[in-house]
Amino acid sequence: MTKAKSKLIQDVIYDLKVDGHVPSISEQNIDEFKIGKNFFYKIINADKLISVQKSLNFFLLNNIPINRAAVAFRNKFSYLNLFEPHKKNYFFLRLDIRSFFHSININDIEDAFSFYFDDDLLKNFINIVSYELPNLDKPEPKRF
Repeated sequence: MTKAKSKLIQDVIYDLKVDGHVPSISEQNIDEFKIGKNFFYKIINADKLISVQKSLNFFLLNNIPINRAAVAFRNKFSYLNLFEPHKKNYFFLRLDIRSFFHSININDIEDAFSFYFDDDLLKNFINIVSYELPNLDKPEPKRF
């Protein structure tokens, strides 16, 4: 990513900065709810944060190449597009991704985006796109 594009990201997150950096998402801005046995989290009362996340999503998807294998996760594509080339095959693979997002480690995000962001911008980016779950009887907090 060019320095000019990196500057655009810095401009997008500028409004979220407090004392020069973007703070972590606070517990007051998270609504936790349960469906079946699974817990889900939604950002609430943080319109500016949601707007910045949407802007980053749009910007990054238009400036970072997406692996061709990521068919089902691209705009205007679905799992049907993923399976289309294989529809006449006898075998197919069914993937269960119900816990996919909960399995993402914060280090994986840092590794993936360290190529595009300097250290300071990467720390701000991580604070915008992740939430650290409170440590309630868990050995370590997990971010997603």
